[in-house]
Formats: sequence, structure tokens, C-alpha cells
Amino acid sequence: MLSGESWANAKGPVLQALGLPEDPTQLIDSHAGSLDAAYRHVASRIDAGTEVTVDDDGRLHLSALDAIPDPPSLTELRKQVQVMLPRIGLPEVIVEVMSWLPGFVGAFTSVSGGRSRLEDLHVSIAACLSAHAMNIDLTDFVKRGVPALERGRLSHVNQNYLGSDVRAV
Repeated sequence: MLSGESWANAKGPVLQALGLPEDPTQLIDSHAGSLDAAYRHVASRIDAGTEVTVDDDGRLHLSALDAIPDPPSLTELRKQVQVMLPRIGLPEVIVEVMSWLPGFVGAFTSVSGGRSRLEDLHVSIAACLSAHAMNIDLTDFVKRGVPALERGRLSHVNQNYLGSDVRAV
């Protein structure tokens, strides 16, 4: 913050650049009026019978409002959309996107910097990315009998390809 002579020299250009008056009283009064009008507008839109309170910190609290039931047309639309959506998990979506971008998996390099010899690395990476995206444990993606989704493999890929020590290509 500037003070003394430094502020005196800079005050004019700074206030002009910010569009502020030297005496803030009128500006503050204007903002106070706008705020009061906004509060009054909100208050006029509150339904009768709704309990409104203001706590010690000045926060406005409204009592719970009754939910408006969904119209039958919305309920029917939800059912139709649900039937039309494909049943697919996030890992499958990531694998699909990887197929569109051949260089995607190549961007994941091991912490050692060497070229990967792991088969189906893209499947392991998709599982690890999905776990990170959903903030869940890798064990939710473990599938015995599927080498790319074995517990040890996922742990290895997570640590060596997605860990904080790995550099992006």
C-alpha cells in the first residue's frame, strides 16, 4: 500500500484509472442504496408464511420451502431418456476416447523414462484415471483374471505412470 508522498503522487492517476472519486462518501451512499433496493426486492418476492431470519453475522435464513411435484410429462421424459442412454462405465468411455487419440497413451511415460512393454496399458491407465476422477480406490477396478486390471498391475501403473514423480511428455 502506498502512503505519504508516494500516495499523493499516485493518487490522481490511480483514482482516475479506477474511475473512483477522491471523496468516497457519495460512492458508498450510492452502493448502500443499491444494496438496500436489492434486499427490498428479494424480500418482496418471499412467499407469505415463509419464515425469514437474520443471524448475528447478518446472514439471511429462509425456512424450508415445499417441493413442487414433478409433472407427469417430466417423469415420463426421464423414463424415456433413461432407456435411451447406453449403459457404459467411465473406464469404457476413457478407453473409447483413447482410441480416437492414438498419441494419448504414449503421453504416459514411466517414472524410469523407459518405453513400456505392458500389454493393454491403455486399459490400466483408463482404470487409474477413472479412480482418480471419481476419487475412489483402485480396488473398485480390480478384476481377477484380467491382467490389465489385476491389483498389482493397477498399483504399478498408478505409481509409475500417474504418480507425482512422473514428468509429462
